Formats: sequence, structure tokens, C-alpha cells
Amino acid sequence: MNCGQVKRNEAFYPCTEPADCCQHRPELCEAGYTGTARWECNQGSCYAHPAEDIRISRRPLNLDASYKLATNDYIARGGSGFDMLKRNTTKVDSGIPLRDALIEFLGRFPTCRQILSADPNTVDPFALTFCQDLESPERADALVVKGACSCLDLRRGDLRRCRSVGPALQKFCASPNDFPIVLGEPDGRIQRKVN
Repeated sequence: MNCGQVKRNEAFYPCTEPADCCQHRPELCEAGYTGTARWECNQGSCYAHPAEDIRISRRPLNLDASYKLATNDYIARGGSGFDMLKRNTTKVDSGIPLRDALIEFLGRFPTCRQILSADPNTVDPFALTFCQDLESPERADALVVKGACSCLDLRRGDLRRCRSVGPALQKFCASPNDFPIVLGEPDGRIQRKVN
């Protein structure tokens, strides 16, 4: 999804034909352009689809084909503007809320206690450094968990700084070494584009 293109579409640049839009993003009009986003003049306003160069199994998306889609419960119920999914009559609900699936997934990662007891040569160096910092009570107290609220503020019950902190963060601050630490590197499949 090209977020910059969404903004251009929302600017409602006037047009009478697609060529009038080329000044707003010239590369879409170049002779050698092979991408899927093309300028259209839609009811007197410039529009190019913000989903660009979508591929399914490394092949370009076929606009005339039908595809099966797996998504989370929020999007499937029409969240984030996906009304067409809310109206879908062929969907199958797994009954597993996104929140519960994410909690289960995150629970599979090692805790700081496990990372610190492992061979330092076999663990992610960033996670190891983070966990070593948590061994110091002063550093653990200084962790900012939401807004201006630190673990120390939370344990002291500072309602001014920690108004909307939920039970999960309270539990984390009570014992940060017992919480899973997420490890991993982006694989490049999902990118945010803003040009």
C-alpha cells in the first residue's frame, strides 16, 4: 500500500482525462512504467489505486480472478474501511480472536530469564542486551511502558502518569524478566511506501 498515493487521492486533484494527473506523480505516466497503479480521471478527480504491484505466488494479481483471503477478525468485520469484507457471505470464522492468537504466538518466545541463562553465543544480541539491562532494578524501574508512565510510576500507583495502563503492563512491570521477548528480523515481504 502506497500511503503517499492515498494522500494524493484524498487531495482530489481536478482532471478531465488521466494525462491531467501526470504532474502529481509523473512516473505513473512514463512510457516504460510497468506497475499496476495507473492514473484515472474518476468523476473529475485524479485517482490511482494505492495497492501497487500486488503478487500472488510471485505472479501479478489477476483482476478478473477470485482469490481466497485469510485475515484477522477485525478486518473481516469491516475494520479499517474494509466494508466489502463485512458484506462477504462466504467467509469462515475460525472463532479465534486476533488478540488471543497474538497472545499465544508471543508466549512462544523466550523470557529474559531464559535468555540470561542460555549460552550468550546462541541468543539474539539485542535481546541479550535488553535482558541484561532489566537485571538492574534501576533500569527496570526506568522503563517507560506507556506515554510518560514508567514501571516505577506504575508500581507506585501514580494515576497521573499511568491512567490507562492495563493489567498486562502492570504484570510486566511487576516481573519483567518473566515476560517473552520478541526476537526476529523483518523479511522484506511487507514494506511501507510513501512516495
